[in-house]
Amino acid sequence: MDGVVEGAFRHNYSVTLCPRLLGQSPEDAMSDGRFDGLVWYSGAFTDENRQMLMQCSVPLVIIHAPASLFENRYPAVICDNAQGIGLAVQHLAGLGHRNIAFALEGSSPSLESLIRLDAFKAHMGQNGLHATESNILRFGWDAEGLDSYLASPRHTAVITHNEELGSEFLIRAPKHGIYVPDDLSVVGFDSTGFCNELRPKLTAVNQPLVALGNAAIDLLVQAIKGDDQDAPREIVIPCSFDIRGSTKSINSE
Repeated sequence: MDGVVEGAFRHNYSVTLCPRLLGQSPEDAMSDGRFDGLVWYSGAFTDENRQMLMQCSVPLVIIHAPASLFENRYPAVICDNAQGIGLAVQHLAGLGHRNIAFALEGSSPSLESLIRLDAFKAHMGQNGLHATESNILRFGWDAEGLDSYLASPRHTAVITHNEELGSEFLIRAPKHGIYVPDDLSVVGFDSTGFCNELRPKLTAVNQPLVALGNAAIDLLVQAIKGDDQDAPREIVIPCSFDIRGSTKSINSE
């Protein structure tokens, strides 16, 4: 949101936040002229949402989904999820970890979480490591599955699909006599200021959130002004990596 607001003000536009679109139906708010353009920012790309977006008649930019999901009808801005997960795998492999897991939560993981899972499998292989189903951890929204895993962890390191799940590992592990990073290294994804508030601070892939918002507004303003003929249909922004206190060499005393 910081990037969206910053970009909008830079182009002399105001921003309206719509947790739920207004009107008798979402389609009303998307196409009745009250907005010059829309940025759709949601990890929940259901078939219903996709059909609704495909009917939108005002300029629209998608964040956190590839343009191909909407038949390249709308420009999209995403982070390089695969490259970011690669940084996480390389970091842990460089610390000597060989038995690394990838953890997701929820019965219906977001599109980006599934992209990160595929990237994890690929980068594990590229680093000469195994990535079978035993390396994939799937938890429900409650803590029961995570607690069950932490009672007897099977891996030396875990990459979580977002920083919230990473924080749950840090918070709940000591209750089972597991200490991060001495017994288990944990890497999250996003790397907002929240990671610095955890104990230990959470090592995480840094998703360039402000840059994503700024880039989305630049594409949207081009579309509003009709100057988007040569604009890219998809912008992919690289991630960086923030090493904090939740990872440690497997060989460290």
